[in-house]
Amino acid sequence: VKLNGRPIQLKADLGWPDRIPESGVLHLRFDTVMAPPGTAEPMNADDFENIRKELYNVGASDQWRLTVLRLICGTHYFLSSQGDVIARAFLWSRERVEACIILFGRIVDPQNMELFTRCLS
Repeated sequence: VKLNGRPIQLKADLGWPDRIPESGVLHLRFDTVMAPPGTAEPMNADDFENIRKELYNVGASDQWRLTVLRLICGTHYFLSSQGDVIARAFLWSRERVEACIILFGRIVDPQNMELFTRCLS
């Protein structure tokens, strides 16, 4: 990552990602995630509702939610709209961005990706 041509590290003590500088040129390098196989099916409504209830548990921390998300993403795929609901369970923007990164390669309907990415606005 470079800001105004100089390498920087995105660390919490710099306020990233919550506080991005008001001006400058930010260059990011990222690796793409493979798309789900064409045969991948999204999580069914009943299972999704159970996961949603767990993730929206008021007493749960965002770190706990990330752990659960990593576990379920190992074996499940989601619709863009389901990804949006999951990402909105995260209270802090840093963890929400991390959740979106985890979910991105598990979305089976990329034609509806705007439904998923709206959680970032």
